[in-house]
Amino acid sequence: MTNTKERHCRTAAWVIACAALGAASTAAHAQEFSLLAGPLKSGSQNTYSWEANYREGLGRYAAWSFP
Repeated sequence: MTNTKERHCRTAAWVIACAALGAASTAAHAQEFSLLAGPLKSGSQNTYSWEANYREGLGRYAAWSFP
């Protein structure tokens, strides 16, 4: 149980650090940047998942992105 709490605390600290770095950065001018993370629990298995996504507009009705 302690390992799970420690892992969640490390993950939360990493997410906060990345968000602070992104907010402090003046070189990145992204149209949209998102970071999603969360635990996955199923029966006897526990794991987590995360995703980072960047989207840039190409025009009024078009956009380009990569995860």
